[in-house]
Amino acid sequence: MRSKAYWTARAAALEEELQNGAEKLSEETIAEYEQAIEAINADIRDTFSAYAAMDIPEGEAVKLLNAAESDKTYAELMQLFEETTDTERRAEILARVNAQAYGARISRLEGVKSRILTEMTRVATTAVAAHKLFYTRTLQKSYYTNIYNIAKGLNCGIDFSLLPTRAINAALREPWNGANYSDRIWNHNDRFTEAVQNTVTTGIMAGHSVNRMAAQLEEYVRSEGADGVLYSTTRLVRTETAHFMNTGQKAAYDEIGIKKYRFVAALSERTCETCGGLDGKVFDVADAREGENYPPIHPNCRCTTVMADAISKTRIARDPATGKNYKVDGDMTFEEWKASLTPEQKAAMETHVKEVRNKSADKKQYERYTKVLGDKAPKTFDKFVEIKYNGEGTGYEKLRLDYKEKRNSLQERLDYTWVNGEKNFIPTGAVMTHTKTIAGAGSKKELRDAPRLVKCYGGAENQWKKRVGRIESAKYVFDVHWYELDYTQYEVKLSHRREKDRGDKK
Repeated sequence: MRSKAYWTARAAALEEELQNGAEKLSEETIAEYEQAIEAINADIRDTFSAYAAMDIPEGEAVKLLNAAESDKTYAELMQLFEETTDTERRAEILARVNAQAYGARISRLEGVKSRILTEMTRVATTAVAAHKLFYTRTLQKSYYTNIYNIAKGLNCGIDFSLLPTRAINAALREPWNGANYSDRIWNHNDRFTEAVQNTVTTGIMAGHSVNRMAAQLEEYVRSEGADGVLYSTTRLVRTETAHFMNTGQKAAYDEIGIKKYRFVAALSERTCETCGGLDGKVFDVADAREGENYPPIHPNCRCTTVMADAISKTRIARDPATGKNYKVDGDMTFEEWKASLTPEQKAAMETHVKEVRNKSADKKQYERYTKVLGDKAPKTFDKFVEIKYNGEGTGYEKLRLDYKEKRNSLQERLDYTWVNGEKNFIPTGAVMTHTKTIAGAGSKKELRDAPRLVKCYGGAENQWKKRVGRIESAKYVFDVHWYELDYTQYEVKLSHRREKDRGDKK
């Protein structure tokens, strides 16, 4: 019989091959979402171009568009227009006529939202077909490869049956962890669709520019955060691939009469405590329970199984401090390996665990720091993580102090139109003084918009706050207000502007 190293190496090779295919499938699915967002953004621009042709400011067009649904009907407005002689009143009615005609077609931007639904449905339909083909091949590859490896390892011929199509289809349809692969794709897609529609609706209600909304949608697809398309899709495909790979392996165990299997987790700082605790343990194939004693144990799980009867002299482990591989005793388990680490290796492992656990939050923090600090922020995300976790002197503390000092600067250019039609802006970086919280966290007043803000931007309701401040230029004093989460400004608006020589001279 071949050594345990043989079985482990064969299982690892299969897992790597299939996960490489999963990565390609993820990239293809994400590309479909990117294409959908491009089409949606084009539709949004087309929607507003109609108002640009009327020479109506975009902000006013939004108000008219939203008012059209509850306004008088198109016919009634046309009759009123014919009966009115006042020039200003006729212009106002005509604007509402145009809004009503356009609003009747899209009904409070339902046209754009309908396009979003159409594009996202197209992506999901394409994804389901592509994923079904890949997971079918994954099942077949895992089943036949496991049988071949066992036959070669035992140096004997094995009589086995072909994996019938009906068994494959049954495995694809069977729910695991509450749903099957198709259900999960549609559930993810529904969540993405809702998020995109909310971004558009919220952006329009807040008066955001088309370019700003487009940038938000594009970032939503590319973001590696837990709510982004990139992260969610990659995790979904990796986990489904692991499920079908291990389903195929178990089918092979059942087919050729293997009674027991050994759980195999990598001896690596990336391995979680649950999988590490299962490493090396032997279970009956008949008692295999996915998520409990059979992989995948959790999303993104990369564990596998081998025949339980193999014995190995050595096993490969990864040094947490150097990242290099080395050999350990073949019977060493994950817990025994952890106990054998030096203090330096244990410290490196703890640091890595923190980095992995906090990666999504750290990326968002780095983006905020870069936005506020500009060139003073670390040049790369990896450098930021190094400063934060590796105790590089007082570098992180200084970084935090610099960020706090500048957090009251305007983080995005604030465009506004004054009552006389004057268009102007307050530039990015303008310093805000006399800042205070008027609702939400840190105040005694409830922030009623907190549920909407959480839905649109994340965070928890008790973390959001509404703040006000003042910006002074050479001539004016501007009163502004905004929503804030972790020192990041959202939906900044100008509430008042007045000239300094009317009571604000220093």
